[in-house]
Amino acid sequence: MNEQSLRFAETIATTFQNALSLIYKSVFQITNDLLAPFLVPVLTLYFIFIGYQIILGNFNIKKIDVLARLFIVFPLIISVIFNFHTYNEWVANPILDIKDFITQKISSLSGEANMFTWLDTQFLKITTNVFSTYFQGSFILQPMNYVFGFLLIVTFFYIYVYSTIYSIQSLVYVGLLLIIGPVFLFFFCFNFSKNLFFLWFRTLMTYFMYSVFLALILFFVKGAIDISLNQSLGLRHADIFTIFVSVISIIFIKAVPELSNAITQGASSGHEAANFSWSRIATNLAKKTIPKGA
Repeated sequence: MNEQSLRFAETIATTFQNALSLIYKSVFQITNDLLAPFLVPVLTLYFIFIGYQIILGNFNIKKIDVLARLFIVFPLIISVIFNFHTYNEWVANPILDIKDFITQKISSLSGEANMFTWLDTQFLKITTNVFSTYFQGSFILQPMNYVFGFLLIVTFFYIYVYSTIYSIQSLVYVGLLLIIGPVFLFFFCFNFSKNLFFLWFRTLMTYFMYSVFLALILFFVKGAIDISLNQSLGLRHADIFTIFVSVISIIFIKAVPELSNAITQGASSGHEAANFSWSRIATNLAKKTIPKGA
């Protein structure tokens, strides 16, 4: 068993990142092609309607706000929606850069390039030492050695698996949500559809926070587990401490979706946070647009 064989987390993360990069621009172009024939006439009619209402004096808001929306806000949003370079420069790349910057800064506190480097190294170390220390001799003659060795591997493996899953979810879902971002920026243009934009943004921030909370929790996990890993794995009390810390760490890592949703005021889990309640939103929009008694 060599170190390269356990670079699974970084390898799969890189694979997903490369796949997203390949489809990103193509999907962006498809959304623009589908959106343009609908968006241009709708916006034109909307501008005409607002201008007509300004002439009639039917706006309760200040005219300067209306003019600012017409000549500043809408042009900026439209330029971002239809231009891949502008969208990347002002929306997608800043969000990804902030996420990477925060997680890398947290990881650097531990002296590692990233937390998966530490996970790979420690999992390799635990597995190698367990095989050389505990999985020797007959299971019948030394059953407790095999039990302790198995628990050491399994508990740390769970940390590895959950960390990888949540990291990949953060990477992929943030990327996919940014791909469809231009559509939801379009929803921001109109008051009656702003709820859809904020729902998209909240979901994006939920998966954004996955990466941040995971880095924070793994930083504390590293500090706790290093206490016992710096000792010999042959010492039973050190192994018990490692197993205990690993079990507690699994509980905290599994709470990453809950923590993220708490920050973004999402649902009770990451899956539910991404579950768009289209029927509820459509009903609310219908209530606002259909006159009473109609």
